[in-house]
Amino acid sequence: MTIPLSEDEFYRRRDDRTDTVLTDLGEETYYQNAKLLVTADTDIATTYAGQVAMLTLGNVLSRFARNVDLQVPAVPLHEQLRVSQERLPDRLNHEMTAANPFGAFNPEQTWSPAEYDAAIALGTTGTPIDPTVHLDVSGWQARITRNAPLQPFDARKANPIGPAVGACLAVAEVFKIIAQLSRVHPTNGYTFDAFGLEALPPTEQAHRPALPESVRLGDVHLIGVGSVGSALLYFLRMLPVHAHFDLVDFDDIEYANLNRSPIFTAQQATAKTAKPAAGEEYLAGHVPATGHHMPYDEFVDTGQADTPDVVIPVANEHDVRASIQFNRPPVMVHTTTGGSRVYVRRHIPIVDPCLLCHFPPDDPGFDPECATAPVTNTPATTEDAEQADAALPFVSVMAGALLAGELVKLTLPDYPVTKNFVELDMFSTFAESPLAYDRPCLPGCPFCSSQSETVHRRLIKKTQFAHLSDN
Repeated sequence: MTIPLSEDEFYRRRDDRTDTVLTDLGEETYYQNAKLLVTADTDIATTYAGQVAMLTLGNVLSRFARNVDLQVPAVPLHEQLRVSQERLPDRLNHEMTAANPFGAFNPEQTWSPAEYDAAIALGTTGTPIDPTVHLDVSGWQARITRNAPLQPFDARKANPIGPAVGACLAVAEVFKIIAQLSRVHPTNGYTFDAFGLEALPPTEQAHRPALPESVRLGDVHLIGVGSVGSALLYFLRMLPVHAHFDLVDFDDIEYANLNRSPIFTAQQATAKTAKPAAGEEYLAGHVPATGHHMPYDEFVDTGQADTPDVVIPVANEHDVRASIQFNRPPVMVHTTTGGSRVYVRRHIPIVDPCLLCHFPPDDPGFDPECATAPVTNTPATTEDAEQADAALPFVSVMAGALLAGELVKLTLPDYPVTKNFVELDMFSTFAESPLAYDRPCLPGCPFCSSQSETVHRRLIKKTQFAHLSDN
């Protein structure tokens, strides 16, 4: 299918929401013309962790960058990462071109440092380019430095969560550089632990459980297949998930969605493909899924919304959060975004505050749309900032990766392992760990499961994770 837009019009529509963020902050939008280099050591490019990181890097970069050279070894893809391509560079090229058909994504084997505005080096071998963001990944963790040698992990464990998160953090660091964000300080170096949702010193490594051989989630309702929901689906294909997903969203794919949704393509935007249909197609052959191209209330009215094992509420059109909470849901995990921040949330019935304690229906300040940035005349510092239609490309993908991690952790014996609310700023220097605390119930909230504990327990007692409400 031919894209019926000129190059300028395609980028105008795709990049509008990102440009809005930078314009409002008074920053130059130089990133459009930047030339980037991505390199990978052969020893890491042959590992599962390295390939997940490289695929995520390429996909996210293609959502805003227009000129990226890739020095990537032509190694075979791991079987779980094969879609229709057999080699790593081939899948990279396919995904990046599908997202951005006007981009220049070149497999360069020789290059001159003077050509580039910034580089990302995956592995321990650096580049002579200033600045270079260095990245290493393993298991639940990722290590980032800028213009400094990187101490490698002692082993690269086959878990996609740390590599995916690390790729998003590396892209965020490059974005700071090429967008010339004068108010954002450079990162000196850190290790990010996606299991504990905390930042560690750059040479430190936390000991975390291995990825389970099977992530059994039962029946899952994903309410919203937009930016965060689609990013979650991108990483679900990389996990040993055993579940059935109902994908509920009434919206169609538009060009504006291409700057932050890693499974959506320019052809789907041209055809206005239904978001649930795109998600179902992407998961086909890996995770059973049924798409429902309708609002959540209509999905409930169809009689197909019997109590699932998990609910993932990553949309709020038509006051869907209120509808979900009124249906007395089982355990919920989800992520939301605002500006450069990702918020990780958990709702265990009886134990944690309800969805509407996090997003009171009469207070729009607590109601940020997924993957849109609160835009004001100064950088947003709270979720209460006024909303505008703006988005940063890598924030939603980070939210999807962390959400995938929460689903994995949900199946582990020691869950929960973090507070029920964690705030992570991707533009921070990570001198301190992300903000994390147990958010309390709002006083007198009539929607909390604790207000109708007996009824709520009866409704969820057959769900897979009902035992968590006994803690």
